[in-house]
Amino acid sequence: MIDRETLKPGTRVRIHGQPSGLTLPSHDGTVVGPDPLWEGYSIVRLDVPARYHRADGGVDFLPEIREDDENLDILPSR
Repeated sequence: MIDRETLKPGTRVRIHGQPSGLTLPSHDGTVVGPDPLWEGYSIVRLDVPARYHRADGGVDFLPEIREDDENLDILPSR
């Protein structure tokens, strides 16, 4: 598991895999902080909003998502 200190706010990350129910135009984003409700998850602000496909066929655009820390790769500093 990635250390919480490593995933501090502002850390650039890449989400590996495809989150269920979402389409990610870009897998890159920035950590906002730890998820307050789910241990081991972080809130990530995506570079390009994700598309959430609702059961009624509609689509919502999500600028931030909750992601398991195990699915985050830290990107090198620019």
